[in-house]
Amino acid sequence: MNLRKYFLCLGFAAAVACGHEDEGKTIARLSDEIAARPADGWLFTRRAALHLERGDWLACLVDLERAERAGQGRLEVLRARALMAGRHYEHAIAVVRPLADDVTAAILMARSKAELGRVAEAAEDYHQALKRLPNPEPDHFLEGADLLCRAGRSRDALALLDRAPQTIVIVERAMQLESPDAALKRLDKLIEASQVQEPLLAKKAVFLAQNGREAESAAVWRTLADRITHLPPQARGSHAMSKLAQQAHHALAALQSSFSDP
Repeated sequence: MNLRKYFLCLGFAAAVACGHEDEGKTIARLSDEIAARPADGWLFTRRAALHLERGDWLACLVDLERAERAGQGRLEVLRARALMAGRHYEHAIAVVRPLADDVTAAILMARSKAELGRVAEAAEDYHQALKRLPNPEPDHFLEGADLLCRAGRSRDALALLDRAPQTIVIVERAMQLESPDAALKRLDKLIEASQVQEPLLAKKAVFLAQNGREAESAAVWRTLADRITHLPPQARGSHAMSKLAQQAHHALAALQSSFSDP
């Protein structure tokens, strides 16, 4: 499958939006073009992609059949997506199974298997596909890790997340799979690398309290409150920092109350 052509097709709706034309008008315009050039399979493919963007998977499949009759090839991935939208997962698997070297097809097959309850197969298919994906997005790592966890492979899920860019979403998911000490080390690394540390310090304080380390949590809250106090007035008065300051104040009050409780 030529991924560049495929994503150009799926991205057609976005390009249309940039041109200030809604999907309904674009479909109408494409229909006029198809009436004038009924043998142009690419026009049917473009309209099929738009139908799928709008959630009309049946219309997408109809246009794909017409595109194929007009000689357009490489329609398997788009057809599989339409079948998945219609919850025809077995048919979607059958469509993409011959595309052994196509990473996008492998991911669609894994998702379809997961929907059918074949979680162990889905997790392995997705895991192997990620190894071949040139530039996986954080969402790919999260989806792969979730499938591995569902298949009872938490260690593999954590190893996969270790390969991902350590964004806050990735770090939070990884922290759920490791010991509290390891999770704190991971979070501390993220804090050190971050230019805006205050929201992450709040997460650290919450995590410490959740794990029964109230004194350490209180110390982090105090550090956070002190940092906010010493910020420039404009930054200190922002909505986000004001909210964090209030959170620190309330958390310290609650922790102080727990310390003084018999």
